[in-house]
Formats: sequence, structure tokens, C-alpha cells
Amino acid sequence: MKSSHILLFVGILIFSWSPTFAGISNSLMDISADGSLLICSNRDSGTATVVDLKTNDVLHEIPVGKHPEGVSFVGSSKLAAVA
Repeated sequence: MKSSHILLFVGILIFSWSPTFAGISNSLMDISADGSLLICSNRDSGTATVVDLKTNDVLHEIPVGKHPEGVSFVGSSKLAAVA
């Protein structure tokens, strides 16, 4: 391969590559404002799980309907919305 072809190939790779970051969207889980609780939606089981982050214990497994895709704590409260 000619050096100009290699340079062109590398240039195409550089300009066509875009980084992908794991965890860009936090819609499947949220942490309470005080950092004590985690809530995550479980799409396959139709539930939301609440975890105590200090003890790593599952506090609640709540049925929320088919295929929940988003959860969020409401402001600084312990209330959460699931969609």
C-alpha cells in the first residue's frame, strides 16, 4: 500500500470515529438527592428496584407496569416517577 493510501485511510478513521460513553443516559436509574437511595427500572420484569446505597440492600421491588423505561426522583424528596 502506498503511504498516501495509508494516510488517507487513517484520516478517514480519525474523522469518522466518534467516542461512545457508557452511561450517557441516566434514564434507567437515578440516585436520590441525599445520595442514600438508588432506583432503577427493570424493563423485562416491569418493576422498579429501590436500593439502599449505604448497605447495598434491596429495599423494594415495585411492580410498575409493562416495560418501564425511565425513573427519576422528584426534586429532593424520596418520591420517584416511573415512565
